Amino acid sequence: MWPAIRHSLIAAGIDVPETIAQRPGEAGEAAERAARDGAEIVVAIGGDGTLNEALNGLMRVPAATRPALAFVPGGTANIFARALGLPTAPPDVVRLLLTGIRRRIDVGQVNGHFYATVAGVGFDGELVGRACRWPRIGGSKTIHLAAFLATLATYRSPVARVVLDGHRRDMNLTFLSAANTDWYGGGLHIAPGALPDDGRLDVVYTQDLTRIDTVAVALRTFSGRHLQHYKVTREVVQDVRVESDVPLGIHADGEWLGRGQATIRIVPKALDVVILRREP
Repeated sequence: MWPAIRHSLIAAGIDVPETIAQRPGEAGEAAERAARDGAEIVVAIGGDGTLNEALNGLMRVPAATRPALAFVPGGTANIFARALGLPTAPPDVVRLLLTGIRRRIDVGQVNGHFYATVAGVGFDGELVGRACRWPRIGGSKTIHLAAFLATLATYRSPVARVVLDGHRRDMNLTFLSAANTDWYGGGLHIAPGALPDDGRLDVVYTQDLTRIDTVAVALRTFSGRHLQHYKVTREVVQDVRVESDVPLGIHADGEWLGRGQATIRIVPKALDVVILRREP
């Protein structure tokens, strides 16, 4: 897809230098380098992992000189593209890059690492950790289902201190998701109505779920009905801190960040994203 899109851009008189990332971190380095070289728009092509790398590369550049990000979805989940209504068909992608407009969005940050969609702590952090470490056999859905079942068999909700905008809650935490967008993972509607430009995080957390509870909540999350479960709470905040004597699994945009404590905040209006100009 990209060669045809690039050819159309060059035919329109646009200079399109490219870097094909070959190793982890290279997409972020390329985005940062392009920004420091004066690019007006950085185009990232791939999945949410590529998006996350490019985002972190751009956030290393001062805000005054930070270029806009254009994201062309080419992965398996493409949650960010879904949240912002970004196109996937090549003609629409070309139109996006030639005539798109800019939308300024917020960016989440967990332990210094930036993210565009959702950061997770606890059960889903452990799930992502397994999925990222396992061999890529059987496709993304198969890997994540296997990781879910393995985590379900071993995870125990630890005692945690969750501080939301300075207000502390003590609980046996199963999982906590700090959402900048409403969609998450493989089509999970984690925070219906969440907006990436409202200056807030939609935090969804669960307390002391049994295995049966966990399965029930997970299944309901595809439709957003998990919020009706009595062990699920949603709060809208600007920052959250999660502490526990047990190191907690952490991820951002589906990328494994390791285990530990989590400090999460929203960075308002941090990045311009290129979106389609809507036809009248």
